[in-house]
Amino acid sequence: MLVAAITFFLSNGQASNAISTDRFLLYSALAGIVAVAYFFRARRYGTTDPA
Repeated sequence: MLVAAITFFLSNGQASNAISTDRFLLYSALAGIVAVAYFFRARRYGTTDPA
């Protein structure tokens, strides 16, 4: 939904402007930020002993 919202607002209703290199780099940067945030969040989880 975030990608659809960004595409809608940045394309200004023009279908030809829906895909561009800048937009691809924006989505890649957002995915990288989420991956780094997930990495630090996942490190906080401890291991459990299998019983």
